[in-house]
Amino acid sequence: MLKIGRLLLHSLFAGTLGGALAVYAATADAAEVAVGFGDHIPPFCFPQTSSGIEVEIFREALAYRGHTIKPQFYPMKRIAAAFAKRDVDAAMMDSGIDLTPFGGIYAQPAVVYDNIFISLSSRHLKIKSPSDLKGLTVIAFPGALERYPEWLQPVKAAGNYVELNDQYSQVKALEAGHYDLAVSDRYIFRYHLSLLHKEQGSVAPVD
Repeated sequence: MLKIGRLLLHSLFAGTLGGALAVYAATADAAEVAVGFGDHIPPFCFPQTSSGIEVEIFREALAYRGHTIKPQFYPMKRIAAAFAKRDVDAAMMDSGIDLTPFGGIYAQPAVVYDNIFISLSSRHLKIKSPSDLKGLTVIAFPGALERYPEWLQPVKAAGNYVELNDQYSQVKALEAGHYDLAVSDRYIFRYHLSLLHKEQGSVAPVD
């Protein structure tokens, strides 16, 4: 969901993993805006071509006020640090870190991720509450623990939790049966699953 009026009120802007925006104070002059994005989250970002859903939303929103975008791609855990150090003017995700003390201003979502648990269908797992994760191994994206502590902290405490920035490797690990569950945006997972299908010729069904 793109709310141009709200986003461009500040001219320069940045966002959280869920899509909310944080911004530095900006002038009314046209500017090249360095925006930090995740480097392994297709179809939202494609670093090789500086494109993707997120990048295009920001590019068009900035162009609406005469600004241009300079996309910068980082592992998820490094994006907040880049914003805090002012290596970028804006950031599309905060990895669960409050960027307000670093000059961040949060606004309405530009992109909303649909993060879900995914398992091999052959496991017949039913996940209704955090207690259903007891004894299960989970692989997730960086920052998932900070966003879903009620669900994931007990798994981490049990030594059954891993975060991986390369979400293609995350999909491969789940398909290979190395983990019981993956935590991922459903569209990022589907994109990588389609790549794995092309690579292997087939993939196991998932829930």
